[in-house]
Amino acid sequence: MASESYKERQDDELQALHAIFMSDFKDLRQKDAWKVNRPPHVSLTLKPQESFGHHGQETYVQLDLIFKCPPTYPDV
Repeated sequence: MASESYKERQDDELQALHAIFMSDFKDLRQKDAWKVNRPPHVSLTLKPQESFGHHGQETYVQLDLIFKCPPTYPDV
């Protein structure tokens, strides 16, 4: 793992988060014509699992967790 670059490690982690959260995962990094490598800037939408709610009642709560990592992530 030491031979992997920060970009490779960050991309691997973003792929894992996307696989787990699917449509609740958003990559917030700006895309530009210069193809500048940017550190992770992500939004995860968190909602209660339906199995934890009261049967027959809808849950009207969610949390958008936004985090922005430094360029040296995961070595912070």
